[in-house]
Amino acid sequence: LFFICLLFHYPLALADDTCAFMVTADDVPPNIVFLLDNGAAMEYIVWHNSYDNSQNFTPNISDQSDQYDVVEHGTLKGNGFFKNNGYAVIRKDIENNGIEKYYLVAIPDNLEVADYSFKLTADGDGLLPTWTVNDRTITLPAHPGSHEFEGIIDKATYFRYSSNYLNWIYFGDYSGDGSDLPSITRFYQAKKALITVGKLIANQAQIAIYNFTSNSSGASNVQPLGMVALEPLASQPIDNTLDPNYINNINNMGAVVYSPLAEGLAQVGGYYGSSSSHIVGSYCQKNFIIVISPGISSEDQSAASKSSPSSLLDFDNDDGAEGIVEGYVKENENIHMIPIGQ
Repeated sequence: LFFICLLFHYPLALADDTCAFMVTADDVPPNIVFLLDNGAAMEYIVWHNSYDNSQNFTPNISDQSDQYDVVEHGTLKGNGFFKNNGYAVIRKDIENNGIEKYYLVAIPDNLEVADYSFKLTADGDGLLPTWTVNDRTITLPAHPGSHEFEGIIDKATYFRYSSNYLNWIYFGDYSGDGSDLPSITRFYQAKKALITVGKLIANQAQIAIYNFTSNSSGASNVQPLGMVALEPLASQPIDNTLDPNYINNINNMGAVVYSPLAEGLAQVGGYYGSSSSHIVGSYCQKNFIIVISPGISSEDQSAASKSSPSSLLDFDNDDGAEGIVEGYVKENENIHMIPIGQ
């Protein structure tokens, strides 16, 4: 019976010994799970270097409302871009005549570009993504899609534009024709960062990647936990050769609409806590979750199976504290409602 007990406890004892006889716990390679937001906020196009988002480029007019929006009412009546959810460029055969044209559409409240109600057809025959607004004729970047740039594939579904960015282009300081506007999204930049980080970390840490699923129910594992560099170089880690599977897994990631950050974090917690995955090998091993997101959480509903924690509760204990209730967040002296379901 004594020897049977030793057999059952052997893996735990081995983990304990690993930590006890290392010089420091830092000698055990840490686990790093990146939770990459691939929701709508990541589809926004990267800004031109001259654009300053801290400035308000809304045209200085008396009525800044939807009834004067360029996309909703056309270039004759419209005098600015005023939609809070921004805009997107689409290419579609709306007339059902076999000819796809370009349209600038206003993004609805559900953030689904395909559910738009208002559109502005591109100039002329609509075959080029060029719009003339405020006497400025500018060709907007229109295809994030599957083109490869510097070995990285964007795969965002649309280029999304904020109203302020379009106001800068058509009513602000921009003086170009669109040829110098960046044609990559935040999603592309995040992918590029993951590849750069993978090279720098080399075989010093194990990396996994999660991103959000199309059914807005949480996140899924798109890169299993492990070392991602094939030939780590101590002198020039940026030149490390990455595992082709790691690069392919990053390039194959596509964009979705919603960003359920709470559900996604809970599912990564379940990944770490799973007794069957064996990804936590030593009790002293450091485990990290790094969230890459430009926006706010949306569509958090309930944790998926095998998540940890198993339910989404008030873990920050702010319910009723200092005038902050659940569903709100405090920034300096201001209390803001956290948007959900959008």
